[in-house]
Amino acid sequence: MSITSKDFNGISPFTVHVHYIEPLNGNSGQTRVTIEPGNSHIWGGPEEDAPFDPTPVHLNLVGEHEHTDVADALRWAADQLERAPHRAH
Repeated sequence: MSITSKDFNGISPFTVHVHYIEPLNGNSGQTRVTIEPGNSHIWGGPEEDAPFDPTPVHLNLVGEHEHTDVADALRWAADQLERAPHRAH
């Protein structure tokens, strides 16, 4: 699932991809979260001339970390945004 944030001008500061990888051989599996910078200087900072860093950020939540509050919160937020088609793509 991918969620693209947008402000009122249609700028996309970032896209969040949440992907659950099914467990293999009884392992716990993992949740992979990728945050990709969008087409806005907002990603680099609030200043007009803030540097733009196009490097995606990856989070791999595995094993005991899979079930942390952070993983639960990310899944909850993704579910909520997925139910709001006017906000999520």
